[in-house]
Amino acid sequence: MKRILFIAFLTMALTAVVNAQETLKLLNVQETTQGVGVYPCGDRHEAMVQFVTNEPFGLTFESSHDRPDQMRVTLDSIAGRKTYSLVFVTQEPGKDFSNRRLTIRVPGFQDYRIPLPLKDKQLFEYTVSDPYSVLRSPFFNYLEKAQESFNNSEYQKAKDNYELCRYCPEYLNDTANILQHIQLCDSMLIWYNQAIEADHFFRYHEAVTAYSKLLIYDGNEKLRQSMYNAQRNFDRDCEAMLNIGLKEMEAGNLERADQMLNQVIDNGCTRYAKMASDNLEIVHKAKLRRDSHSRTFIGEHSPTYKSWGFTFGDFYENKGYGWYLSLMANGHILDFIEGAEVKGTYDKVTEKFTYKDEMKQDKESGEFYPNKMKYNVNFALGSNWHIWEPIYVHAGVGYNLGAIDLFDKELVNEAIQKNKNFNKDCTSTQFFHGVAPEVGVVLKYYRAALKLTYQYTIWTNKGDFKDFCNDHVNGIKFGIGFCW
Repeated sequence: MKRILFIAFLTMALTAVVNAQETLKLLNVQETTQGVGVYPCGDRHEAMVQFVTNEPFGLTFESSHDRPDQMRVTLDSIAGRKTYSLVFVTQEPGKDFSNRRLTIRVPGFQDYRIPLPLKDKQLFEYTVSDPYSVLRSPFFNYLEKAQESFNNSEYQKAKDNYELCRYCPEYLNDTANILQHIQLCDSMLIWYNQAIEADHFFRYHEAVTAYSKLLIYDGNEKLRQSMYNAQRNFDRDCEAMLNIGLKEMEAGNLERADQMLNQVIDNGCTRYAKMASDNLEIVHKAKLRRDSHSRTFIGEHSPTYKSWGFTFGDFYENKGYGWYLSLMANGHILDFIEGAEVKGTYDKVTEKFTYKDEMKQDKESGEFYPNKMKYNVNFALGSNWHIWEPIYVHAGVGYNLGAIDLFDKELVNEAIQKNKNFNKDCTSTQFFHGVAPEVGVVLKYYRAALKLTYQYTIWTNKGDFKDFCNDHVNGIKFGIGFCW
């Protein structure tokens, strides 16, 4: 029997606690700062907040950014009017006070939280009262119902009760607060309808934006879950659009790829915007090449070195500049690979060479050399600029490798001693290296291109063949090709 009585008593006690928690009263806190509040604190980074109450209860405070021992609270009481003055630090190295929240606690009332993004020397005053201490007038009944409805996300019902407050005498003392709540209810109704409509028609980004606005003033868990679901669906749509754009790009459908990648960016897909932007740049370059037939291949010939080769590059019509690469070589390269040979004879008595080909003699060294480079390889890299339809100018720098075959006296003497045929075995190759800047013009029309280039070679190793090198500093190249 005692056990049954104990269980019954415990049940009644728990029920009483739960009911007490559910019936906690709402605290009324209103800002009553007169004019522009200023707290004179010298050069200290501080601000003051004062809470005034005529009620018999006391106030306790808790800050989200200040420890209890850091909060300086002063209480002044005159004729039943209590003023709590709280001084807060507004700046501190390595600490951000912009999100500071203050919780006001009174026994029998729900905790009241207010934001305090304070700045230096600010002074705010708030009046704290018990709306239930006044006789239960219709004004406070409507106000209580409005706050309860708002907390339950019933914004229209909350607005209706706030509207009823306007017909009560107490409204004159709380006009700004009631009107502010009515405007907030209007905004919440608009945002809620926008969220529902956007979610229904799969406009998830708009839905997320609307839910985010609602959650600023209403922390309802259902709203939070709805926003999470909309954000998840939005991310899935963004990923799908990105994947479609990448597949279209790989398939060569550049317009479709451009459309889908731009849609990823325009829809605000922040998680995928960087990847979409990078691939969009690739698509734009591909469209530029395709539409302007910028890629160009030109076959070239240089009468200076009797060489042949090609130029490959991008010559854009609707872009300021492009690039090109040239490579040329003459037909004697194969002779060099097979083995060089100089046509001529050697007189053992006079110890003189006689070349069958026409030769020249260097004025300074006395060395003989042919009229032309026998071997030549030329490489050039540069940029081109679209001047005016259909004219492009190009400029670059290259490397010029030239060579000639000559008799080598030491090899000849060695061949004579060994009774060998000196014509082939006694030949040496003289190489010349040069830096070759060049400039020229390209005429490009639709799918055809003509190229004319002047190249100047600065030989770096003239040696005993200065006259020969000086005769080979100027070079001309011309070519014809096609674009695609």
